[in-house]
Amino acid sequence: MRLPRYLVGASVAALMMGAATVGHAEEAEGPLSVTGLVSLTSDYTFRGVSQTDENPAIQGGLTLGHESGLFVGTWASSVDFDDADGASTEIDLIVGFSNEVGAMTYTVQALYYVYPDASEFEYEEFNVGLSFDTGTQFTPTVNVWYAPDLPGNLSSFYLTAGGSFAVTDTVSVFGNVGRTWLEGPGDFYDWNAGIAVTALGLTWDVRYVDTDINGNDLADERIVASVTKSF
Repeated sequence: MRLPRYLVGASVAALMMGAATVGHAEEAEGPLSVTGLVSLTSDYTFRGVSQTDENPAIQGGLTLGHESGLFVGTWASSVDFDDADGASTEIDLIVGFSNEVGAMTYTVQALYYVYPDASEFEYEEFNVGLSFDTGTQFTPTVNVWYAPDLPGNLSSFYLTAGGSFAVTDTVSVFGNVGRTWLEGPGDFYDWNAGIAVTALGLTWDVRYVDTDINGNDLADERIVASVTKSF
């Protein structure tokens, strides 16, 4: 399968480190809270596809949240598409709302993907995410994503389901399976599973990533390692 430009230039910022959303902030005094992170990863992958030509990336994000559940944020990463388009940076602009209904947390958000050096690849995407408090160490999640107007006059629908299991207060394992319905080039699956450990004030993440796409090295199976500092 030949991948469209959209799959070699778009993030899933709202799923950073396996979380359901960037909209959840730490408890803070007053109605507003600010959270952020800085991360170094061995390979920035989006739905199983490398965005950095299988090379490392540096990433960072910042979120301003209100006690009502409203939030705005931004997330950025270095990218490398290994072609002549000149794109070297991706910036995601995010706005949304998150709240709880019983044991379910829901998040609705809109994202706009910006490429300062390649504006022809910019587009918007919409997300609804659900996570569930099961009363155990296991937290299941479901996310739906829709992009109505991708570069090349395409559209896509993405569904992913998975969860995390807290082994201890500092160790968790996680996994996700997703399916992309992509107008034109075709549909495909991706999946990942890994472990995250909090130590020395950092989160250390190692995961296995793969897709069922054939004939594209950027979508082959791989191990991705990341280290993140949250604040």
